[in-house]
Amino acid sequence: GPSGLYLVMAGEIGLEQVSSGGKFTFYVSHGPGEAFGMLSELDGSPRFSDARALSDATLLNLPHAECQELMRRHPAARDAFVAFICENLHTTLAMLVEHHSAPPRQQVAGILASIFGRNAGHPQDVPKLTHETLAAMAGISRQTAAKILRELRDQGLIEMQYGKVRPRDLARLQDIARH
Repeated sequence: GPSGLYLVMAGEIGLEQVSSGGKFTFYVSHGPGEAFGMLSELDGSPRFSDARALSDATLLNLPHAECQELMRRHPAARDAFVAFICENLHTTLAMLVEHHSAPPRQQVAGILASIFGRNAGHPQDVPKLTHETLAAMAGISRQTAAKILRELRDQGLIEMQYGKVRPRDLARLQDIARH
């Protein structure tokens, strides 16, 4: 059930899900200033995903009882939570549209550009990205993800070592993601 609202203070948290068929799917990652757990707080539903630290992370938890009390006593807080859920839904719908329309190379470049762009000031904070994680994020096979990563590396756009992918040409990755 609901376990409160979580705010990422530092590091990176991945929200993961396993489909009914047992297939691992990566849902989304959250960095500093981003939050998760609100949907369950609003409708009482079980948590939709499992949270896993992708790097050293610090979380702030507003427990279930306090979350409910805050929404009861302060209508503006409830309105802000609803707006937060609506924003997440718009983002999710946009991701679904992208996912179903972009070719795999463009999807992978977009995911990398998004992660690298978010961590541009702190390249050491780029989360560990396995081929499996990247494949799940893009909805492609692990083999396809590995092939695309090798191509991007061979073109000098990224470097790969020990499960870490680092940008070498963020502007070009962003360009591939857009076209």
